[in-house]
Amino acid sequence: MEYLKITKVDNITLHRRGRSFKGSLHLTTHHLIFTLAESSNGHTNGKPASLRELWCCYPIIERVELRKGSALMYKRSWKGVNEGVQVGNRADGTNWQGREEEEEKEKSKQAHNMELEEEVEAWKRDQLYKGANLKIYCRDYNYMSFDFQDVTVCKDVYDSVMKLTCTGSIEECYAFLYEPIVIEAQYDSWWDYDPQAEFVREGLSFDEVENVKKRLGELESATLGLEKPRKGRHSWRMTGVNEMYDVCDTYPRFVCVPADVQDAVITESSKFRSRARFPCLAYYYRKNGCTIMRCSQPLVGIKQNRSYQDERLVYGAFSSNGRGKEQNLVVDARPVTSAMAQMAVGAGTESMDNYWGETSRKLYLGLENIHVIRDSMNCVKEVLRNGDVEGAVGAASTPEIAEHRAEMHEQLAKSGWRHYVSQLLKATDLLVKWIHLKGAHMVVHCSDGWDRTPQVISLVEICIDPYFRTLDGFFVLVEKDWCSFGHRFNDRCGRLNTEGKFHDYASSKVASVGTRFRNFQGFKSFRQLNQALRSRPNAESLESPTFQQFLDCVYQLMRQNPAAFQYNERFLRRLVYHLYSCQYGTFLQNCDKERYEHDLPGRTRSVWDYFKARRAQFTNPDYCAPVEYSEDTDYDYDANVLYPNYTDVIFWYQLNGRSYEDMNGVERRMRKAGSSRSGESGERGVEEDGGKEKNEEGDRGKKRDKDEGRDSGEKKENEQKMENESEEVGKRNKEYEEAKGDQEGEIKTDRCDKTDLAGQRSQLNDTINDQSDNVHDNNGKIDGQWNQMTKYDHSEKKFNRKMERLEIE
Repeated sequence: MEYLKITKVDNITLHRRGRSFKGSLHLTTHHLIFTLAESSNGHTNGKPASLRELWCCYPIIERVELRKGSALMYKRSWKGVNEGVQVGNRADGTNWQGREEEEEKEKSKQAHNMELEEEVEAWKRDQLYKGANLKIYCRDYNYMSFDFQDVTVCKDVYDSVMKLTCTGSIEECYAFLYEPIVIEAQYDSWWDYDPQAEFVREGLSFDEVENVKKRLGELESATLGLEKPRKGRHSWRMTGVNEMYDVCDTYPRFVCVPADVQDAVITESSKFRSRARFPCLAYYYRKNGCTIMRCSQPLVGIKQNRSYQDERLVYGAFSSNGRGKEQNLVVDARPVTSAMAQMAVGAGTESMDNYWGETSRKLYLGLENIHVIRDSMNCVKEVLRNGDVEGAVGAASTPEIAEHRAEMHEQLAKSGWRHYVSQLLKATDLLVKWIHLKGAHMVVHCSDGWDRTPQVISLVEICIDPYFRTLDGFFVLVEKDWCSFGHRFNDRCGRLNTEGKFHDYASSKVASVGTRFRNFQGFKSFRQLNQALRSRPNAESLESPTFQQFLDCVYQLMRQNPAAFQYNERFLRRLVYHLYSCQYGTFLQNCDKERYEHDLPGRTRSVWDYFKARRAQFTNPDYCAPVEYSEDTDYDYDANVLYPNYTDVIFWYQLNGRSYEDMNGVERRMRKAGSSRSGESGERGVEEDGGKEKNEEGDRGKKRDKDEGRDSGEKKENEQKMENESEEVGKRNKEYEEAKGDQEGEIKTDRCDKTDLAGQRSQLNDTINDQSDNVHDNNGKIDGQWNQMTKYDHSEKKFNRKMERLEIE
C-alpha cells in the first residue's frame, strides 16, 4: 500500500475501442478497476454499452503515457471541425447571385464563422485542453485512456501505476496471492502432465520385463547370426541423468533417449551442444515409428569440431525403428546465412559428412530470429496504437473511412507479420509431409532450441496427432514442448517492466545543455561512456512474441479446419491474456528448475484450472471428434492429418479488437480481383473467404469421407508435392555449398589481393617520390621567376619616381 498515492478517483472518462464511459477508477495493489457510473450509458454511434466493470492487472501493462488534455485530442480525425466550416463556406458560395448580395452574404458569413470559431475554441479549451489523460498500452492489444479533470490527480495515478508495474521480483506477482474461486478450487492441473505417460500414449513401451525379453531375443539372434528384429516402440528409455539439473539446467529432470545409449554418452554429447541442450525425444509417431528429436545448435566452430558421442546419440534415434536406409533429416530452423555466421563465434550447424550424409540430409527452414519478430509485432502495435479512441468500423464505407483504412492496411502489410506466420506454416507443412509420407526421423534445432524449435515441433504434432487438437491435449502440448523444455517465458514476455516505458509528456522538460554536459562529466572518455551503456541490462532486447506467434499459427489452422479442433478462437485469445496476466504460475519463470526452486506448484495455481472450470465457454460446437486409436482396428492416419495452407493467412482481428474489414479488407478485395500477392512485404496472397461456409461444409465432408480411392489419390498428390519440395531442399543445400565455396574463394582471393596490394603500394611510393622530386624542381623554377618579377617591379618603381621628378621640374 505504500506505493499507492491515491486509491480512488471519481468522475473520470474511459476511452476504449472508440467508445467513452463515465465512471470511477479504483487502484488496488494488483489491479486497476474501472466502474461504470449509473448515469453513464456509454453510447457511441448509437451502440449501447456492454461494459459495467473493467479490470486491468499491472503485469499486462506494457507502456503508459501521461499527456495533457483529453485523449480525444490525439484522435486521427478524418475531417476536422475547422475544415468542415471551410467546406461549408465553399458549398454556400456556389449559389450567390449579384455582387451586392455577395458582399452582404460575405460579411454575414464572416461574422458567423468568427462566432463558430470562438465557440469551437471555447469548447476545445473546456473539454479537450482541460486536465490530463493517462494512456495505457496493454500486452494483449487492449488500449485504453483515462481523462482526468485534475492534472495533479492524474500524476498521482501515473506514479502509483509505475511503482506497482515495475516490480523488482517475480515474487511480487499476483499469482502468489491469488485464491481460486469455487469452480477452480476442485482442480490441480500442476500434475496432469506426466512425460512417461505421454510417451506411452504416443506408442512407446517402457515395460521392463517386456524390454528385457526383447533384448535377450536380440542377443540370442546375434549369437546365432540371425537378423535382429525391428526395434520400434521398445527402443527408447526414460533417463534421470538430468535429475539434479546438473547436465542441462534448462531441460526437465527426466528425458527420453535411445535405449542403447548410455548416460555417459549423453553427458559428453551435452558438451557439444549450445547451453548443453543435447538431442532427446520430443515426439514418437506411432504410424511408422519415426521420431522428432530436439536440441540446440552444435559447437562446430570454424575448425569444424565434431563429437562422436553426439553422432552416436543421433544415430540411435535414426535407427530406432530398424529403417536405417530411409532418408532422415537434420532440420535447422534458421536461415543459411545465420547458421554460417554462428561458426565465427564457435557454434554453427552440423557437418552432414559426420551424420551419415548418404541416408541423411540438411534442411534449412529460414525462420527469422526473435528480434525480427519483435520488430514486426511492434509495427503492428504502432498501426493500432489509437485503439482507445478509434473503434472497429466494420463494413461501413465512406471516402474518409476508406482512405483511413487503406493507409492502415498499407502499414500493416509493411510490418511483415503475415509473412512470418506464413513462413512458419510453410515449414510445418514441409515437415508434416516428411514424417507422414516419407517416414523420416528428424532432429530439429535453432540456436538455443527454445524459441523456433518448440514452434515448429508443436505445430507438426498438432497436424499429425488429433489428440493435441483437444483441450486436454493442448494443455499437455504446452507443458511438454514449451514449459518443461525451457522456453524463456519471463524474458520473452517482459515480466519485470522498467520505468523506461513510462513517459510523462505533461510535466517533463528538455534538459538544458549545461545539465546534459554535467551528466557526462563523470566519464573520462566516450569509450568509458559506451562501456557503461553496454553494461546495463537491456531486458527489452530479450522480449519477443514467440509463443503468441505459435498461437497465431494455431488460429490459422483452426480457420482452415473449423471442425478439427475441440477448442475455439476465444480459448486462444484468453490464453494470450493469461500469458501476460501473471495470475497463474504456469508461465512464470524460464525453465523447470526455476519453477521448482520457487515452489510454483505449491504456491500458485495452474492456468489450466481456469480453462477446465469453464470448459463449455472454450469448446467448439462444430467439433467433429475423430475415431480413437485402437490396436484391434485399422486406424486411418491419413484422415486425421492436417496440411497447413500457408497461402491462406489473415490478421487475427479478434485479438486486436477490430473487425475483419479493418485489418483484412484490402487483401480481400485484391483476392476478388484475382491477385495472388498483397502489400509491399512480399507476402503470399490469401484465398477468398467469400464462400467460407461452403468450404467449411466441404472440410467436414472430407473428414467423414473414408473412400480409399480418394485417399490414395490425395496420397499420390502429396507424394508429388514432396518430390517437388525435395528438389527445393536440394537447391537450398546446393546454395549453401556454393555460398560456402564462394566464402573460401573469397578468402583465397583476399590473400592474392593482399600480395597485389603490396606491389601496388611499392609502385605508388616510387611514383610519389618521383612526383616529389618534380615538385621540388618546379618550386625552384617558381622561386627564380619570382625573383625576376621582383627585380622588374623594383626597376618599374625607380622609373616612375624619375618621371615624377621630371614633371615637377
